[in-house]
Amino acid sequence: MKEALLVIDPQVDYLSYGKYPLWNIDTTLKNIETAIRRALKNEVPVILTQHVAQPEEHSRNYPFIAGTDGVELVGEVLDLIENPIILTKEFRNAFFQTTLEEVLTNLQITNLIVAGMMTHSCIIATITSGTAQKYNISVISDCCTSMTEEIHLNALEQIKDLKNVDLIKLSEF
Repeated sequence: MKEALLVIDPQVDYLSYGKYPLWNIDTTLKNIETAIRRALKNEVPVILTQHVAQPEEHSRNYPFIAGTDGVELVGEVLDLIENPIILTKEFRNAFFQTTLEEVLTNLQITNLIVAGMMTHSCIIATITSGTAQKYNISVISDCCTSMTEEIHLNALEQIKDLKNVDLIKLSEF
């Protein structure tokens, strides 16, 4: 069984000074950095997604607009990976209209470990997609975050109830 670590949207607009700051973002990013280091040490591929919104489709106040600083991946995360696999996405589900499935197939991945932003949205949309059902999925709870602690914890409860997804802690990865 071959694993990959999928880190969803570790982007500048989610930082405390970004357009869409998330709860507990600094701790979450430190945990994600630890998960990436562990993955790389064990030769587990790391895949990053980057949500990109087109300026002609959204107002200037919208996060992740192409060409803005906020759309960029967080440098501390990106700098950990020598040759990062970065997939651009326009929707919550990281499989939808991206090459994620192709990348996982080419790498012969069977186990997908998921971390990243918007537990209640992008994480859940990705892990419950039809394509995700092909993989054994684990979500690292302390490597995810949402807009508020309550939203994050409610999303984790939903994930806990999913039959085909394991909810794990960073210490278990």
